[in-house]
Amino acid sequence: MQRAINESQGGAAARAQLRTMFQQRQAELDRRQAQLQGERAQLEAQAAQHVDITAAQAQWEQELQQLQAEYNTDQSDLTAAEAQMTNEIITRMTTLVEELRAQRNADIVLESNETGLVAHAPRVLDLTSALVTLYDQRFPAPMMSAIAPAPDSANGAQVVH
Repeated sequence: MQRAINESQGGAAARAQLRTMFQQRQAELDRRQAQLQGERAQLEAQAAQHVDITAAQAQWEQELQQLQAEYNTDQSDLTAAEAQMTNEIITRMTTLVEELRAQRNADIVLESNETGLVAHAPRVLDLTSALVTLYDQRFPAPMMSAIAPAPDSANGAQVVH
């Protein structure tokens, strides 16, 4: 299933959407971090000149903690958004797998993975390419010409008659 998600246009579109959403936010956090680093250097220079920086350092530490909290929130948001998009794709693909199983008169469909659960099944029975094609037909994604396809993985769905 993971290989089908990675190879489908919908999966690529979801990854691109997530990347775009969080690159902009990350750029802002990086800018603020650089600003805080500059302020820290100024504080250290003032401390070297025996200037009392207690209040300014407390303010700086508070801003740093706020930045770290925002970074952690963004990471959590990214994980949640990725899980939601993946679950939506899996829900759609599960329906399509059942459709393919019925069309091919298969008794069961097994998911193979890196551990080689179904390592000895003939590749001719692999449903992954058919699943990706059917998914892309039923759930077209926006134009994806700028996005390279994900690298091929060992994951795939296997049909057993």
